[in-house]
Amino acid sequence: MVTFSPPELRRQLADALELWSNRIGGDLPEGIPLPEEWDEEGPEEAIGRDTCLELSLSHWEGSLEISCGEFLKLVGDFEESLFVRAVGCIRPRHSLWRVTPVNPMAYRLMTSEVVVVEDNAHQQLLDDLVSVREKEAELSKTVDWDMRPPSAEQVGLRERLQEARREVSRVEALVERPTQRRQLVELSNDGRKVTVCLASGFTLFALHVTEAELVEEYYPPVAGDEAFVEVACSHSLTEEEALSFVNGYIFELSATVGAEFVLSPRLEVDEDPYGEFCDESSDPPKRLRPLAVGKGISELLSIYNRAIGTSDDELRILCFTKVIEFVAQTAVRLQSTETIRGKLMSPRAISPDAQFISELELLMEQQRAFKKDREAIRLAVSQCCDATELARHSPPFLKEFAVPNLAADPKSQGPALARFADVLYSTRNAIAHAKANYTATGDECPSGQISQFTACAKVAAEQVIRWFEVVPEAHRVF
Repeated sequence: MVTFSPPELRRQLADALELWSNRIGGDLPEGIPLPEEWDEEGPEEAIGRDTCLELSLSHWEGSLEISCGEFLKLVGDFEESLFVRAVGCIRPRHSLWRVTPVNPMAYRLMTSEVVVVEDNAHQQLLDDLVSVREKEAELSKTVDWDMRPPSAEQVGLRERLQEARREVSRVEALVERPTQRRQLVELSNDGRKVTVCLASGFTLFALHVTEAELVEEYYPPVAGDEAFVEVACSHSLTEEEALSFVNGYIFELSATVGAEFVLSPRLEVDEDPYGEFCDESSDPPKRLRPLAVGKGISELLSIYNRAIGTSDDELRILCFTKVIEFVAQTAVRLQSTETIRGKLMSPRAISPDAQFISELELLMEQQRAFKKDREAIRLAVSQCCDATELARHSPPFLKEFAVPNLAADPKSQGPALARFADVLYSTRNAIAHAKANYTATGDECPSGQISQFTACAKVAAEQVIRWFEVVPEAHRVF
């Protein structure tokens, strides 16, 4: 006979187990009798919200230990959430968006031990882990494994070292969480508290892909090469609003950390690329800038995120140029407004004569030149970009950036930026047009330096996005 405390737990567990069986399939959670056994005669067994269960999923070699109360919440969240295009899992105040790492730093970030501290107890465990690892390292220095036979002192040291290693394994198991969260960002948006982070491990998404049968032996529901941008809010968010934070977060990871991710539906089986791409050369920064959100920002970041979502340099240049063109319209509008306003502030504007009108018409005609793509890109690059930052990534053929002590020579920075803008414009056109329909201008990037130029264009795109972000929303053109 099985008893439940509180009594309503019986019905709640029965409903949750039925939903699990109908939608998730596979084995029911272990740790409690099956519902059909609850009324059988036998020793009394008490089940409460703290009773431990072990969950498993089809094609997943791992398992998850949670309490009955946590299981009920998990099933409730699953029932409430929607699976969106195999890329998102959304609830009113919470959503997960599947992303794929596309460069070495992204893989490095996913395996970083710097995780979000959940509570004080978790912090204490992390501190304990540092302590026991230091103890193990100190003992390792004292053990002489080459001594044959070992002295009595060495026997004692070896036993202490083995004990220290077992303690490290024990604390590591306690520290590990089913869902690991990294690079947490908190912000306030229109009076709403929003948190965004990078999540990996077991998530609600695993239940949805299991239900949708997007799993197989070599592609389990909890995969090592999967990560998720997790968005949580104090108030309800629409799908569009949630995606605006996702786009802002992906941009910050790329621009600040150098970790490039792309939204990616879970549709095909991919090989684990860790062995090829994991890079331990440097740790990612622990802080991100505030996320870029607001009018026009999401559309702009969507273009940028498409660029970092591909490894094809030509496609990346097309998208990075499109980012600059997007911002160029605002740069042109502000420049034209300031130039014409300056003319109209002249005392002569109070009683304009024919000469003043002629000068004003000429000024407005000059501003029309910026309607041409080349001039608009030139203006955007000159206003939004820092030549000294671009110089760190510029390819050898851009000799204008190789000026000695460029930072201390402002007169050389303008020509360098203009040269970069011309090369970007011409290279974009060469890529976008069929060779038979394109006449080279001589400003195109040499094919052998296209990767370096792409890296330079990426930095320029990030700089114009930063510039656009600080422009008042009323002045943005999009």
